[in-house]
Amino acid sequence: MSEIQEAKFSEKQLLNIYGLLFKVAYVDGGLDKDELRKIFEVMNTDEFSEQGKMVIQNYLVEEPDIEKIIRNFKMDINMGIEQIEYIAYLNAIEISICNDEINTAQQELLARLKKAFVITDEQDKEMRKFAQKAKEIADRGIDDAYAKDALKSAIAGLGGVGVPLAAVYFSGSVIGLSAAGITSGLAALGLGLGMVPGIGVAILIGAVIFIGAKELFDIGGKNQEKKVQLERERRAEQVIRNLQDTINCLIDKISELEKKAQDAVANREAIHKLQEIIRNLRQIQNAKKQGRATC
Repeated sequence: MSEIQEAKFSEKQLLNIYGLLFKVAYVDGGLDKDELRKIFEVMNTDEFSEQGKMVIQNYLVEEPDIEKIIRNFKMDINMGIEQIEYIAYLNAIEISICNDEINTAQQELLARLKKAFVITDEQDKEMRKFAQKAKEIADRGIDDAYAKDALKSAIAGLGGVGVPLAAVYFSGSVIGLSAAGITSGLAALGLGLGMVPGIGVAILIGAVIFIGAKELFDIGGKNQEKKVQLERERRAEQVIRNLQDTINCLIDKISELEKKAQDAVANREAIHKLQEIIRNLRQIQNAKKQGRATC
């Protein structure tokens, strides 16, 4: 088993990653249910400060400042924060393909990020191929030799152009494969099913990320199966709690808007937008409670 390295991302750095994902979702015309589900699956604010949680909740009210986010990423890259640009870029691609097609505005934003993060053409190509293949396999939902071989080929393509494996380990693709039960695909990536709740961009304990190519461990025993189930339940509870906190915040926002000016057109439009987001979040939350949430 490879040696595990520890890398720490601060709350501010994670806020930049999450803000970027929201921005990618916004630029195609608004936050739809598939995009919101994907974002909330990879986001965990349990160890965030109250101020940090408010920043996340405000991302649902107004678009994140992409200029500020890119400046912050550039500073992190210049300071040598390892692999953060690859992790952010791959997850941005995954949000952009959540609705199957990347629209013009998303393509333009990805092109800008590619330049800012100094991602090569070859790396961009292979990351897009990996994200698309992982989504295809997760949507297919069949754990077979094809899934394993296809992911092995996709991961080899990333390694061949210098994309670190950490970008994959902390991506939404891994969460999608786990939700679909593609254990052979996870094994092809060097992951055990029970490890999944500890990875993904935001599935963290606090702000600590463990980086390392880990071998697949045995998941056949009863104790291991129980551990996997408990981890899944724990993660599901985190997502449900995060969704509920966000819903409560948006309900408060609506109350504030209603008090300020009930007849203002702008306020009515904002209220309608927030009500639509709340409906989507509640649907995601209900699906998660029933164990059926996938993206």
